[in-house]
Amino acid sequence: MNMNRRTTMGVAGIGFLAHCLNSGLTGFAFAQVAQPHEFPTAEIKMNERTCSLWARASLRVWPEKYVLVSLPTSSLSEAANIVGRSAGAFAALILERDEVSLTLPEHVWSAHAVKANAQDGPYRAVSFNVDVDLEVFGFIAPAVVRLANARISIVPEAAFLKDHLLVHEKDLDQTVSIVGKLIKDCQDTLHRK
Repeated sequence: MNMNRRTTMGVAGIGFLAHCLNSGLTGFAFAQVAQPHEFPTAEIKMNERTCSLWARASLRVWPEKYVLVSLPTSSLSEAANIVGRSAGAFAALILERDEVSLTLPEHVWSAHAVKANAQDGPYRAVSFNVDVDLEVFGFIAPAVVRLANARISIVPEAAFLKDHLLVHEKDLDQTVSIVGKLIKDCQDTLHRK
């Protein structure tokens, strides 16, 4: 038997084994195994602390439509001034080496004449109403994985106390449903303990 044939048989055998495991033909319950030439599945296992945070969480959907804007770094002072005019609404400013990024209500952005390098929207802002200690790891991961599996694009934004997501307006209802189910799943799990 030459090496190419052995390799081909090995790959075929792995493919058959993965099929058996994934379909339950072995009688054992295993995590999903990626088929040959497929990407593996991401899996998140929460600990009790993270699950208890989700169980206490609620969602706040901000009423405004939002825009995500990229400005040159030379526009920092103007950007800060614009964010300051967003009082009472969700807004964010991120400065990094290549850009100043703003998340603003559409009506606040449209009232200014600053030239953007790029912008996108409309988005909706969703906040997780639970204070998350900075020592907690992986809090947002279960929501991110569930939304990614539903093919929902997100822009995560974090503050000192709370985490937030921007989602395209068209995905808002599905996002609220998916994250609401995550909250309910954690509540039910902790209730059974």
